[in-house]
Amino acid sequence: MISQAHFDRILSSLNLSSGSSVLLAVSGGVDSMVMACLFSHSAIKCRLAIAHCNFHLRGADSDSDEALVREYAGTQGVIFKKKDFCTKEYAASKGLSIEMAARELRYSWFEEVCQRDGYVAVAVAHNQNDNAETLILNMLRGCGIGGATGMRLSSKVPVKGAGTVLLRPMLEFSRKDIYEYAVSQGIKWHEDKTNADSAYKRNLIRNEIFPLFEKLNPAFLSTLSKDMANYAQAQRAADEWSDRIKEYSVTKRTDGGIAIGISKLREHHAWEYFIFSFLTERGFGAAVIEDLVKRLHSGGNIAGKHFFSSEYSLSVSSNELIISHKHSGEPLGAFLIPCPGEYEIAGRKFSVVVTAYSENMPLRQPEGTVALDAGKIGFPLKVRSWREGDWMCPLGVRTQFGGLGRKKLQDIFTDLKFSIADKANALLLQFPDSENASHVAAILCSRIDETVKITPETCEIIRISEAY
Repeated sequence: MISQAHFDRILSSLNLSSGSSVLLAVSGGVDSMVMACLFSHSAIKCRLAIAHCNFHLRGADSDSDEALVREYAGTQGVIFKKKDFCTKEYAASKGLSIEMAARELRYSWFEEVCQRDGYVAVAVAHNQNDNAETLILNMLRGCGIGGATGMRLSSKVPVKGAGTVLLRPMLEFSRKDIYEYAVSQGIKWHEDKTNADSAYKRNLIRNEIFPLFEKLNPAFLSTLSKDMANYAQAQRAADEWSDRIKEYSVTKRTDGGIAIGISKLREHHAWEYFIFSFLTERGFGAAVIEDLVKRLHSGGNIAGKHFFSSEYSLSVSSNELIISHKHSGEPLGAFLIPCPGEYEIAGRKFSVVVTAYSENMPLRQPEGTVALDAGKIGFPLKVRSWREGDWMCPLGVRTQFGGLGRKKLQDIFTDLKFSIADKANALLLQFPDSENASHVAAILCSRIDETVKITPETCEIIRISEAY
């Protein structure tokens, strides 16, 4: 049962107060129209705007939905924002289903509007039925406990790097509750005719599976909601346990990657859950993770195996799983660092600082940091990818006659036990205006060339540190 007082209590629990700025995602369907009405009549007077997406998928019906939402915003004196999308073209260009394309488009736009116009949150009208449908879909895909926790009242907009809060204030109400409230309040809405088309998986669950569930348990929505709350508690406990394994088994590498010690990992019970959780967060699919876990269980030698997600590569050595950021796969031609500051290069973040040198300074640098004589390599610094033929004179290496010991980077990578992915992602600091472009000054942030080392004559140093 929906009441204004109940809705206002939910808003308070979401830390909304009078004056909070909220963007309402309103499609014209019954769920979002009821949400807009409840926000408009709330005792918590938020600064509201209504956002409507016209995906142009249903011809005149799409335009009619837009007109309905625009009219409602006008009667309430609420700012109306809308965006037209060429959804089919976008889906085709990205190789996505229409549903996933529409999802990407709307959330990216919501994030853009909130960041541009100063809204702290965007509210969507997901309800109890939507949550149950998501649970079933996730379980059918193979989701683990994380996918069985359902949607939360508050999260982040599902866009990479998003800072906007995503609110779901209707999540405690069933679709039946929402329909009855709309009728009782005389709220206008439009029915999306495609909701009756069971060719879509979500519609199939809604139209054909849930009626069977209701026959088995008339209160199945409430039961599933309680189950999801219990799964969420179990997830929190599992995450705390997983964090302890992470502290013990995971180390950061100087090349920006992450290493998981296999022997340390397998000392823990249910290490498979940690692997599933850790790799899922980094975009590895369930089939890839299952294959890796099977290979680890086999006890055989799997060194040299490689696994990939959209953003990361995973390489297996004799005793470690090495996870590295992928970049485009194209060699980094040249990235110029014009002055000290913070930089992101090929997905890795670096801090570049210049400081005066004194004899009391320790020469040994922390892991992930290199320090060079600023007088021997000045700005702009040039960073690029590794190329065949690159070489350096590693610090401390001498020939039998006492000269500088020249060594190919390929051999240095081998000494450092770099995987194929490590080598592909390696970033090099090149000497400016060098007559020999293959002579590099440093491997960021791991090794430096003998010719740029700090000496008693050094006045200033350039310190480059990688941020993990």
